[in-house]
Amino acid sequence: MSASTSVHDIKTLVLSFHPIIVIETVEEDRVMPLLLAVAAQLTIPMFEWSVTRGLTRAEEATAMNRMTAAPLALLQHLAGLRVQAIFYLKDFSRHLTEATAVRQFRELAEQLSKNRSTMVLTGATVELPNDIEPLAVRYQLQLPAPEELEKVLNTVIQSLGKSVVRDVQLSPEEREELMRALRGMTLNQARQAIASAVLNDGRLSADDIQTVLQQKVHVIREGGLLEYYPVADNTYQLGGFGNLKAWLERVRVGFTKGSTGAESQRPSRHSDRRRAGLRKVPSRQGHRATVEAPAAETGCRALVR
Repeated sequence: MSASTSVHDIKTLVLSFHPIIVIETVEEDRVMPLLLAVAAQLTIPMFEWSVTRGLTRAEEATAMNRMTAAPLALLQHLAGLRVQAIFYLKDFSRHLTEATAVRQFRELAEQLSKNRSTMVLTGATVELPNDIEPLAVRYQLQLPAPEELEKVLNTVIQSLGKSVVRDVQLSPEEREELMRALRGMTLNQARQAIASAVLNDGRLSADDIQTVLQQKVHVIREGGLLEYYPVADNTYQLGGFGNLKAWLERVRVGFTKGSTGAESQRPSRHSDRRRAGLRKVPSRQGHRATVEAPAAETGCRALVR
């Protein structure tokens, strides 16, 4: 998903009178430009808040407002505003533990929904009280698009400078292969992987693609939910199952709208099993009978209940 698509989606949510948008992510550096683009298209101001800096204009990166640093003070301040705006509140859900703050936040959300103002809450996990959850809409921020990864690559090379990056030897095909290796990482992970590859020998070449892939394997294994199999080690044709696909292609005609005549006539149960090479397995009492498809046809043992 491109950044322009995300901007369009978030803008639609703002215009649809959603007072609370929740984005669960640690990539605050990706959320900020998206919200700034939405605010620019809607010609409304954008404010950001953190417990360390308080509420400031998004364009004022170094500004501080201690008077609104406390969560309850922020809510009371926002309740007194009459401006249509986007309020980016970082890690704010952690402060919704006291009844007073929850009540004030709920009343503020109802007030903002009337003038198309929106609070955007971010954090690694955002858990809202039961009274507030129905007022929020959750938006899933997709992983970086290819153009974002390309921008990170150029930024890392420029920031390291010629004193560190002595040479970049990537053909257009190799550059595209490097982009594919970076896909699935966050911007920060991609930035670290590129920098690590460059700092290793002061060059960026096709040899560094494997270095980036190793970084990707480490990221995946650290997550604990997926396991990475390089193409060269994929001896089991994971996701392919060529024999099964070929068998399904042969029998597909019997299920199409154009099948007529003998092809569409349903054979008897016994001849049906003989043609498919299936055999019935006696059932135990209280269990359904099963039918086994031959492994030679499908490449795997299939049970049809």
